[in-house]
Amino acid sequence: MLVIIPAFRGTEHFGAQYYEYLKDDPLRVFPVVFRYETFHYLFILTAPLGMLALFSPAHLLMAASEFATNILSSNGNMRNIYFHYDTALTAFVMIASIYGAKTCMNISSNRTVLKKIPVSSETIIILYVLSSTILFSLYLSPLPWGHHRDLYAWTTHPGRVQDVRLWQKYLSGDDIKVSATGHIAPYFTSRRYFYDFAGGYEKAEYVIVDVSDIGRGFQAEESTANYEALQNDWRYITIYEKNDIKVYKNISHL
Repeated sequence: MLVIIPAFRGTEHFGAQYYEYLKDDPLRVFPVVFRYETFHYLFILTAPLGMLALFSPAHLLMAASEFATNILSSNGNMRNIYFHYDTALTAFVMIASIYGAKTCMNISSNRTVLKKIPVSSETIIILYVLSSTILFSLYLSPLPWGHHRDLYAWTTHPGRVQDVRLWQKYLSGDDIKVSATGHIAPYFTSRRYFYDFAGGYEKAEYVIVDVSDIGRGFQAEESTANYEALQNDWRYITIYEKNDIKVYKNISHL
């Protein structure tokens, strides 16, 4: 982070800019930590297991540095489970949930009223976790049954894939600046200059759009707004259109 990456990039790691505000005003850490977004992030991380992890804070705080990395970042994507930023936290949430369940069972075993219930505390915990998992799978999951379902991975697009691979080869030059929509972006990211379409396409020489991807997924609003802007942007002309794949070229670079 401090030596190898800056040596090859010629500048500091791009992620360092997410925390620049703390250098200017370290006291801003407090309103950031205690904002609504922080509590919502903890909620979506722990809710699928019934928030049992909160009953074992010691185990959850083993990942305090990773929580801080995501919570303090000025990049809001790092506090969304749609991307990969919570990967390192998942194991600690699971471990804390296990110990949290044990804590709840210990508490219940000391309650006289609960002892009269004919069902064991283990059964209650299992049913509770199953209910939470099912509920939040329906609410948060991108799988076919989820409210935020993403069916792209479950459908076949042979013609579309061939078109994308064709443009991948044509635009293989490392110095060509390319922007692409979410699902086809991995075909074009192994280059020096790539711009996520939802984040802004204006610096790209070529823009590859999967029309069926517009208005879908996590960045639905951003992709819709940028697609409308692109269609009215005089600098870009359509040079290819087939199988819902549209390619635009920036003529202002000519």
